[in-house]
This record gives sequence, C-alpha cells and structure tokens, in this order.
Amino acid sequence: MGSMKKLQEQLNKELKSLKEGLSGKKDGKGNPIQPGQKGMSEKLARLAAQQEALRSEMKKYQDELNEQGIKDGTGGMNEAMKQMEQTEKDLVNKRILQETINRQEQILTRMLESEKAELQREQEEKRKSTEAKNQKYSNPSSDFQYNKQKLQSVELLKSVQPAYNYFYKNKINGYFLKFER
Repeated sequence: MGSMKKLQEQLNKELKSLKEGLSGKKDGKGNPIQPGQKGMSEKLARLAAQQEALRSEMKKYQDELNEQGIKDGTGGMNEAMKQMEQTEKDLVNKRILQETINRQEQILTRMLESEKAELQREQEEKRKSTEAKNQKYSNPSSDFQYNKQKLQSVELLKSVQPAYNYFYKNKINGYFLKFER
C-alpha cells in the first residue's frame, strides 16, 4: 500500500505542474507552456496510464483483503477507485481542472486512511484460548504434614478400639476405609 501511495503522490505533483503549465506559467526552462504543445498529449496519456495501473493494483489489493475476510476498510477503496476512473477520463479528454486536482487529493487521503487501517489491523492483539489444566498451586510440604497427622490420628483410633461385637467392628473398619480415601 505504501508504494501505491508514493506513486499517487508523484502523479499528483505531475498533474499540479501540468495544471500550472496550462494556466500560462513557465516550464523548467523558462519557456511558457502552451495547451497545444507537442509533448502535452504524451504526458497526459502517460499520466492516464499510470492512474489506470494504480487503480488495477488497488483492485488487486482489495481482492486480497476480501479473500482474507477483511471487508471493513474496503468502502473507502471503492470510492477511491471510482475517483481514479474519473481522473483517467479527464486526462484522456485533456481536461485538467481544479476539480481534478482536488479529486487526486481525496484519492491520496483515502489511500492514507486505508494504510492507517492496515497498520491498526496488524497491531491488533489476537486473543488466544488455552486449555484448562488441573494444577494445584500450594505448598506440598504442608500437604505432607497434613496427611502425616491424619494417618497418625487414624492409627490412634484403630489401636484404641474397645471390645465391640462383630457388627460394630465391621462398621468401624468400613468407616476407616472411607476415611482413608
């Protein structure tokens, strides 16, 4: 996009100098430029070809953006391409008016806005999802101490069993089995 912008700026400068030349100002050698001058048609044809090449490059760029699924910045590009087409018609018809110069400035402005939008898209942070992991963030030494104390208390309860009948002994052992898990 940056190279297209530079080419558009160069084209704008050439159009301004041609407009000044057509309005009776002098060329680089100090000679007045006449509207019917021999090289004028060639210059206008060359500028029209450059504008058409820029428009086709912008169309390719817009197609690439559409393939990537980016459509939010293409509205200004469509308008710029329409304005480029109108400028081409003016150049082919050998009409360089102030309106043409203003249109070229608008095209350049739209290209700058498009470039700014592109930079923002590149800098936009993408959110990434991560898989949830079962991680235990604690002090393992405290877990070991707790388990050690629990085991000691269970052993104490098992060792101090009074003389119960068979039914109650089974219930107590079942309780301790559930407790150990």
